[in-house]
Amino acid sequence: MNKDFHDFLQKHQVNGPPSYSITYAGDAIVELLDKLKQAHLDGFVNTITKPKYQPGTSYAKKVAENLELDQSVIDGWFGDPRYDYFLKHSVAEIAYKEPIYGIVGDALDRAIAEKFNMNPENMLTQMHILKPGYYFPWHYDQVRKGYVSESGKDQVKYMIFFDDWVPGQIVQMGDDFIKWKRGDALTFDVRNTPHGSCNFGHTDRYALHIMGATI
Repeated sequence: MNKDFHDFLQKHQVNGPPSYSITYAGDAIVELLDKLKQAHLDGFVNTITKPKYQPGTSYAKKVAENLELDQSVIDGWFGDPRYDYFLKHSVAEIAYKEPIYGIVGDALDRAIAEKFNMNPENMLTQMHILKPGYYFPWHYDQVRKGYVSESGKDQVKYMIFFDDWVPGQIVQMGDDFIKWKRGDALTFDVRNTPHGSCNFGHTDRYALHIMGATI
């Protein structure tokens, strides 16, 4: 992730003003998130995905295909030494294939799909842990062709927070800084809303990221 990537999306993807909304995910989802967090705190999993914004990765290949660009362009963006700092301080992601998700089985995906009217067969779920001193720079999410709904709507994205906001934990959407409560689900216009986050507090910030297509 660097400014060249940001500027490309801003020029070729954005077509409207930023927007976001917050709703409560519901007690059923919150209870399942509690189980996931406790399992992580108990040491159930210690495999954290490596930063994916690196040249030559499978993610770089997917980005090139999605944006219809030569992979050398993406590798150049992701390998720019001016942005080495980001690779060292990025958010930790527990990939959706990790065994920890077996603790909640498919109950979490079913609950999310029902709550937010999403297609459970085309949904990506990841637990993000933003530790003190870590951050995710200002960026746009790319609109991914594989998650466009049958009706042609862009993909949807949700962040569900495991805990109440505490000082030092920052999420910015457009011009606004967000405060949240445990179980709040933040969603935003993926195409048009720049955002970023950081943690200069004293506790980890847990959030579940969901991306997919609406029904």
